[in-house]
Amino acid sequence: MVNKLDFIFQQAIDRAVTERGKDNLRVVYAEWLEEQEDVESLQVALSLRRLLRTPVELRCYPWELVFGASLLGQVPERALPNDLDTSVEPIHVWDIKRVVALANGEPDVADWLVVGECYDGRYVSVRAGCDHSGWGCRNLGKVVVAACEEEIIRFGLSAYERERLGLEVSS
Repeated sequence: MVNKLDFIFQQAIDRAVTERGKDNLRVVYAEWLEEQEDVESLQVALSLRRLLRTPVELRCYPWELVFGASLLGQVPERALPNDLDTSVEPIHVWDIKRVVALANGEPDVADWLVVGECYDGRYVSVRAGCDHSGWGCRNLGKVVVAACEEEIIRFGLSAYERERLGLEVSS
């Protein structure tokens, strides 16, 4: 379930972005963050930072659960096993800088899928699903990382997943 404070800040941030523009909001936020001294304000600032970093498409239910319940602490696989340069640090929803493609899922029917570019330069494919009882009972998930978008699309997704996401392998 989405933290109530995060939800309130998400609404405020979305409104501020619409009214003031994203760049201006980031400057205002950075200035505010530098002024914080107490622990509670710092926790609020960290929540805001996560929300600002997370693409709008992933701020809604169930994406937080896709990245949380299903993938908690999971070490990503490399799309190319011999690519030892690509980090296998765990991925959080706020690590995604840009969504390349996404497909919503349905319990017991189809997994939730997303391909994205991370702030650290990695590309990631994430798939997660749950049974009919919902998130928190029987979850499954898989994370694959690659050095570039072409590699994640070609080697980090199945043909069925590429079709669902509307992605093609370039020749």
